[in-house]
Amino acid sequence: MGKDVKKDILAALKKAEGDKGNISLPSKSLRFIEKENKTLWIEFTDCKYIIGYDYEDKEGKNVHKNYNMQDSGVCFEGWSVIIKTYCDYDKIILDVKNVKGLYERWKEEINGLGAKNGHVGRFFYRALRFSEQYEWFELSQELETEVNLFKNNMLEKKILKNNIPKGKAGKSTAEEKAENDIEDQLAKEDTLYKALWNQEGLKFDKNDAVYRQLPVGLFEDEVKTKNTVFIGGKSAIDLWTCHDDTLYLIELKYNNKMVGIITEIFFYSNYMWDLVRDDGGFVPSKPENKNDELRGYDNLYDNVQKGKYKQIKGVLLADEGFYHPLVTEEVIKTLNGNKKELAPIEYVRASYKVVEGRKVILSEQNK
Repeated sequence: MGKDVKKDILAALKKAEGDKGNISLPSKSLRFIEKENKTLWIEFTDCKYIIGYDYEDKEGKNVHKNYNMQDSGVCFEGWSVIIKTYCDYDKIILDVKNVKGLYERWKEEINGLGAKNGHVGRFFYRALRFSEQYEWFELSQELETEVNLFKNNMLEKKILKNNIPKGKAGKSTAEEKAENDIEDQLAKEDTLYKALWNQEGLKFDKNDAVYRQLPVGLFEDEVKTKNTVFIGGKSAIDLWTCHDDTLYLIELKYNNKMVGIITEIFFYSNYMWDLVRDDGGFVPSKPENKNDELRGYDNLYDNVQKGKYKQIKGVLLADEGFYHPLVTEEVIKTLNGNKKELAPIEYVRASYKVVEGRKVILSEQNK
């Protein structure tokens, strides 16, 4: 069975960040078990945390919920990198209880729109790429079997296409609106460059165009709901730009402390590397014509055809004082211990400032 070490890990993490914040680990979805010395098993306690589950809302109605990858209870990449950084484990193994047969169930089960669950397909992909790129991270035998079925039967045999931007970028809820305001400012003129001009690892130019909301859905053969592999909808990279042969992907947070920001930028960076490289797992969808509603995707597509992109920089970007206390520079160093020969991706932790009225502060030097 092994020893439940959740309390030990929590104590180590609180010590690492100076016991200044309200640090907690997922209480229901994940177990932390030490089965042998210096080997930690992170186990999803139920497949429902990957595939969704039925629950009752406040009015007693049954509702189907899918956990998004950035949620604290399911962002295994974020917790793995943090624990590897601050706890004394040589190896971390990911497991999912009752995972046997998940791939076949995923293929056969469809939702009300006649599509496979895009969260599950995305989970297979995340687990595959993370286990490939970090020597200290492995999958349990049963989970590896399911992930390899996805790899061999879907990723390496099917034509997988991305969805492209349509219409103006924007979000609707009050919480999303606040972040949307910041995102909109950073995409205008050279505001992103001015806000980040002095941060190490960011080499783009003030004249490089910045675009918003690059979709990261994935579909088999043709971009139709029934062909869903990765969830589409609002799933998108907040901001992106490019300079020379480098594609910059920016995951933006405003007033939102999340471990899941690590999971998001890992997924986006790997997704885009599979999309833009010559021998990638995805086939870029060709835009029918060029217009402003493509939000720069037409330029991206043209550059991919030219083989321009040779590396990815994944940027975690939050307003000062609003990073999760465990998303530190030391953790980013661990994240950057990935196998660059498999995926030339570098991660950068950056921050910006805002003033009253959600205005981005620009450096006096660059105004």
